[in-house]
Amino acid sequence: MTLQELADDIGSKSLGRAGYGGDDHIESRVHTAMIKVASETMPLSLVIENPNGHVLLRRIDSTTWIRKPEKPDLKSGVGLDMDDDLLDAVELYVMAGLEPQRAKTLMGSFNAQIIQYNEKLVETFLSESSDDSYKNHRFP
Repeated sequence: MTLQELADDIGSKSLGRAGYGGDDHIESRVHTAMIKVASETMPLSLVIENPNGHVLLRRIDSTTWIRKPEKPDLKSGVGLDMDDDLLDAVELYVMAGLEPQRAKTLMGSFNAQIIQYNEKLVETFLSESSDDSYKNHRFP
């Protein structure tokens, strides 16, 4: 999904707004949301094992890092640097900043999306693990 598609989607989901508006700094808002999502989950598209040449957001273990997502550009038409499963959470975080009257509701939905993604990640990890010591490990 490109930034323009995300912005159009945000505009269609927003109540009482005719789109995101040009003065809302959508690129910065989406980039901030992507960093927030990456700090609370483990986006698989941002996981790296060699930190050289990357801007790092955080470390997972001795061999795994989460790199910082690339800042989106509205005019580039390039897809967002985030897992597709997490784009709804990005939208909800941006919308919470644009709609203060619904911010609590939108942040509740954002947190639910994050929890759902993390649970799915843990379930996938547990189904693939064979050592019992890893079955109690929680991400991130």
